[in-house]
Amino acid sequence: MRILLWTMLAILVAHPLHGAEPVKVAVLVGINEYKHIELNRPKPLQYAERDVTELAAVLKKSGYKVYLLLGREATLAKIQATLELARKETEASGVYLIGLAGHGMQQQNSDVVYYCAWDTDQKIVAAGKDPWDYQTMFPLSDALASMKGSSAGSRVLMMDACRNDPTAGRGVGTAHFGGRPN
Repeated sequence: MRILLWTMLAILVAHPLHGAEPVKVAVLVGINEYKHIELNRPKPLQYAERDVTELAAVLKKSGYKVYLLLGREATLAKIQATLELARKETEASGVYLIGLAGHGMQQQNSDVVYYCAWDTDQKIVAAGKDPWDYQTMFPLSDALASMKGSSAGSRVLMMDACRNDPTAGRGVGTAHFGGRPN
Protein backbone atom coordinates (compact mmCIF):
# COMPACT_ATOMS: atom_id res chain seq x y z
CA MET A 1 0.00 0.00 0.00
CA ARG A 2 2.81 2.40 0.91
CA ILE A 3 4.62 1.99 -2.41
CA LEU A 4 1.31 2.53 -4.21
CA LEU A 5 0.88 5.90 -2.50
CA TRP A 6 4.46 6.92 -3.31
CA THR A 7 4.00 5.84 -6.92
CA MET A 8 0.71 7.69 -7.34
CA LEU A 9 2.23 10.90 -5.99
CA ALA A 10 5.29 10.55 -8.20
CA ILE A 11 3.16 9.99 -11.29
CA LEU A 12 1.05 13.05 -10.51
CA VAL A 13 4.12 15.27 -10.69
CA ALA A 14 5.87 13.27 -13.40
CA HIS A 15 3.85 14.35 -16.43
CA PRO A 16 3.97 17.92 -17.68
CA LEU A 17 0.70 19.64 -18.36
CA HIS A 18 2.17 21.76 -21.15
CA GLY A 19 5.20 22.22 -23.41
CA ALA A 20 8.49 20.34 -23.52
CA GLU A 21 9.49 17.54 -21.18
CA PRO A 22 10.82 19.11 -17.97
CA VAL A 23 13.97 18.05 -16.15
CA LYS A 24 12.88 15.70 -13.36
CA VAL A 25 15.37 14.77 -10.65
CA ALA A 26 14.84 12.45 -7.69
CA VAL A 27 17.01 11.57 -4.72
CA LEU A 28 15.79 8.38 -3.04
CA VAL A 29 17.30 6.99 0.16
CA GLY A 30 16.34 3.70 1.79
CA ILE A 31 17.92 1.99 4.79
CA ASN A 32 16.84 -1.34 6.24
CA GLU A 33 19.79 -2.10 8.51
CA TYR A 34 21.86 0.51 10.32
CA LYS A 35 25.46 0.62 11.51
CA HIS A 36 24.32 1.19 15.11
CA ILE A 37 22.72 -1.91 16.60
CA GLU A 38 20.12 0.06 18.59
CA LEU A 39 18.48 1.16 15.35
CA ASN A 40 18.12 -2.49 14.33
CA ARG A 41 16.15 -3.55 17.41
CA PRO A 42 13.97 -5.46 17.77
CA LYS A 43 14.86 -6.30 14.15
CA PRO A 44 16.05 -4.38 11.06
CA LEU A 45 13.48 -2.77 8.82
CA GLN A 46 12.32 -4.98 5.97
CA TYR A 47 10.95 -2.77 3.21
CA ALA A 48 12.63 0.65 3.16
CA GLU A 49 15.20 -0.30 0.53
CA ARG A 50 12.69 -2.24 -1.55
CA ASP A 51 10.19 0.62 -1.51
CA VAL A 52 12.63 3.23 -2.81
CA THR A 53 14.07 0.79 -5.36
CA GLU A 54 10.58 0.13 -6.76
CA LEU A 55 9.82 3.85 -6.75
CA ALA A 56 13.10 4.50 -8.59
CA ALA A 57 12.02 2.12 -11.37
CA VAL A 58 8.68 3.92 -11.77
CA LEU A 59 10.33 7.32 -11.79
CA LYS A 60 12.93 6.28 -14.36
CA LYS A 61 10.13 5.10 -16.67
CA SER A 62 8.57 8.54 -16.21
CA GLY A 63 11.74 10.31 -17.33
CA TYR A 64 13.36 11.08 -13.97
CA LYS A 65 17.08 11.12 -13.37
CA VAL A 66 17.27 9.11 -10.14
CA TYR A 67 19.97 9.12 -7.48
CA LEU A 68 19.46 6.02 -5.34
CA LEU A 69 21.25 5.52 -2.01
CA LEU A 70 20.66 2.20 -0.27
CA GLY A 71 21.88 0.79 3.04
CA ARG A 72 25.56 1.37 3.79
CA GLU A 73 26.01 3.92 1.03
CA ALA A 74 23.40 6.20 2.65
CA THR A 75 25.81 7.92 5.03
CA LEU A 76 25.14 11.45 6.21
CA ALA A 77 27.95 12.83 4.02
CA LYS A 78 26.71 10.96 0.93
CA ILE A 79 23.09 12.09 1.44
CA GLN A 80 24.21 15.72 1.76
CA ALA A 81 26.53 15.54 -1.28
CA THR A 82 23.88 13.83 -3.44
CA LEU A 83 21.26 16.42 -2.58
CA GLU A 84 23.66 19.22 -3.48
CA LEU A 85 24.45 17.57 -6.83
CA ALA A 86 20.79 16.90 -7.66
CA ARG A 87 19.68 20.40 -6.63
CA LYS A 88 22.03 21.93 -9.19
CA GLU A 89 20.42 19.89 -11.99
CA THR A 90 16.92 21.29 -11.49
CA GLU A 91 15.27 23.88 -13.71
CA ALA A 92 12.16 26.05 -13.48
CA SER A 93 9.88 23.77 -15.49
CA GLY A 94 11.10 20.65 -13.72
CA VAL A 95 10.47 18.52 -10.68
CA TYR A 96 12.74 17.91 -7.69
CA LEU A 97 11.72 14.95 -5.56
CA ILE A 98 13.34 13.73 -2.35
CA GLY A 99 12.21 10.41 -0.87
CA LEU A 100 13.52 9.06 2.44
CA ALA A 101 12.62 5.64 3.86
CA GLY A 102 14.01 4.30 7.12
CA HIS A 103 14.11 5.56 10.70
CA GLY A 104 13.38 9.07 11.86
CA MET A 105 13.86 10.79 15.21
CA GLN A 106 12.91 13.93 16.98
CA GLN A 107 15.05 15.36 19.72
CA GLN A 108 13.20 15.67 23.03
CA ASN A 109 11.72 19.15 23.61
CA SER A 110 12.54 20.19 20.04
CA ASP A 111 10.64 20.69 16.80
CA VAL A 112 13.62 19.49 14.76
CA VAL A 113 12.94 16.21 12.93
CA TYR A 114 15.75 13.99 11.65
CA TYR A 115 16.14 11.17 9.16
CA CYS A 116 18.63 8.61 10.45
CA ALA A 117 21.51 8.15 8.04
CA TRP A 118 23.17 4.72 7.95
CA ASP A 119 26.01 6.00 10.15
CA THR A 120 23.80 7.59 12.83
CA ASP A 121 25.55 7.15 16.17
CA GLN A 122 25.14 7.48 19.92
CA LYS A 123 27.31 9.28 22.44
CA ILE A 124 28.25 8.35 25.99
CA VAL A 125 25.95 10.15 28.42
CA ALA A 126 24.70 9.82 31.99
CA ALA A 127 21.88 7.37 32.63
CA GLY A 128 18.49 8.76 31.71
CA LYS A 129 19.90 11.23 29.18
CA ASP A 130 19.24 11.13 25.44
CA PRO A 131 22.15 9.12 23.98
CA TRP A 132 21.65 9.95 20.30
CA ASP A 133 24.22 12.10 18.52
CA TYR A 134 22.01 14.34 16.41
CA GLN A 135 25.07 15.69 14.58
CA THR A 136 25.24 12.29 12.82
CA MET A 137 21.61 12.51 11.59
CA PHE A 138 20.14 14.28 8.58
CA PRO A 139 17.83 17.16 9.62
CA LEU A 140 14.73 17.43 7.46
CA SER A 141 15.34 21.17 7.45
CA ASP A 142 18.37 20.41 5.23
CA ALA A 143 16.09 18.65 2.73
CA LEU A 144 13.72 21.62 2.77
CA ALA A 145 16.65 24.01 2.28
CA SER A 146 17.83 21.95 -0.69
CA MET A 147 14.39 22.18 -2.22
CA LYS A 148 14.10 25.90 -1.54
CA GLY A 149 17.52 26.42 -3.14
CA SER A 150 16.53 24.53 -6.27
CA SER A 151 15.05 26.18 -9.33
CA ALA A 152 12.49 23.38 -9.82
CA GLY A 153 8.92 24.52 -10.37
CA SER A 154 7.59 21.50 -8.47
CA ARG A 155 9.18 20.15 -5.32
CA VAL A 156 8.13 17.04 -3.43
CA LEU A 157 9.45 15.67 -0.12
CA MET A 158 8.31 12.20 0.94
CA MET A 159 9.40 10.53 4.15
CA ASP A 160 8.38 7.07 5.26
CA ALA A 161 10.10 6.78 8.61
CA CYS A 162 9.49 4.48 11.51
CA ARG A 163 10.65 5.62 14.89
CA ASN A 164 12.31 2.75 16.71
CA ASP A 165 13.24 4.77 19.77
CA PRO A 166 13.84 3.13 23.16
CA THR A 167 12.44 6.26 24.81
CA ALA A 168 9.06 5.90 23.09
CA GLY A 169 6.45 8.58 23.38
CA ARG A 170 8.67 11.43 22.26
CA GLY A 171 7.33 11.84 18.73
CA VAL A 172 5.15 14.58 17.38
CA GLY A 173 1.50 13.63 17.79
CA THR A 174 -1.42 14.83 15.73
CA ALA A 175 -2.22 17.49 18.33
CA HIS A 176 1.12 19.18 17.51
CA PHE A 177 -0.18 19.84 13.99
CA GLY A 178 -3.70 20.75 15.08
CA GLY A 179 -5.06 17.39 13.99
CA ARG A 180 -7.21 14.88 15.79
CA PRO A 181 -6.35 11.30 16.56
CA ASN A 182 -8.28 8.75 14.51
